[in-house]
Amino acid sequence: MKKFTLIFLIIVSLINAQSNEEIISEANNAYQNQNYKEAVTLYKSLVDNGFAGAELFYNLGNSYFKTDQIGYAILYYEKALKYNPGDEDVIHNLKIANSRTIDKIKEVPQLFIIEWINYYLALFSVSTWSVILYLFYLSLIISIGFFFLSRKIRLKRVSLYSALITFAFTVIFSISLFVKVNQETTSNYAVLVSQSVTAKNSPDQQSNDAFVINEGTKFLIEDSVNDWGRIKLADGKVGWIPKSAFEKI
Repeated sequence: MKKFTLIFLIIVSLINAQSNEEIISEANNAYQNQNYKEAVTLYKSLVDNGFAGAELFYNLGNSYFKTDQIGYAILYYEKALKYNPGDEDVIHNLKIANSRTIDKIKEVPQLFIIEWINYYLALFSVSTWSVILYLFYLSLIISIGFFFLSRKIRLKRVSLYSALITFAFTVIFSISLFVKVNQETTSNYAVLVSQSVTAKNSPDQQSNDAFVINEGTKFLIEDSVNDWGRIKLADGKVGWIPKSAFEKI
């Protein structure tokens, strides 16, 4: 019985994979034929079914951009960068999309060391940092092995130096991976997808207005109460807006 169940699951997986490939092909054709609304629908159906990845998010961002939905375009470019931080095409298109936004918010200046650390961590995704750490850990094991197994003094010395250097980098990359994962899990950024919204001083429609933000603005979500989210802009302004107005990155 278990054998037949396994075969059935394999067949279903193959059918689903083929179906998804067909959707991707249809979406790509729709985009190439300048049928951008259909491309959005097809790419979004894959996202709704749980698929994720830099290329998918990039293509969906491009499709949204072509339909003048700047907020959603920026949202999916940002999502693509989480999977592939160094992708020049995504970075370029994100800059173009940001240039189309109304709000030009100046960020609060950060300490140089903080800016450098953020730049350093943004060089690679979590998966890439994991691969780098694994390779250095493997190199460390090999260096230690050569040190203990070699009988030649010169080779022992080289192995020792190699192990020390590799150990130092392994520690650095371990910390980098830990901080990167912590950033991914604790940071809570979002993009405004509504055309415009008035932020309030408290999570109540009747409270005083705080400020107005427009489509495509990126911000940090600090808290939430019922259908409201407490957001913080890059310039430090804080206010409450409806959750329906934004999408998390």
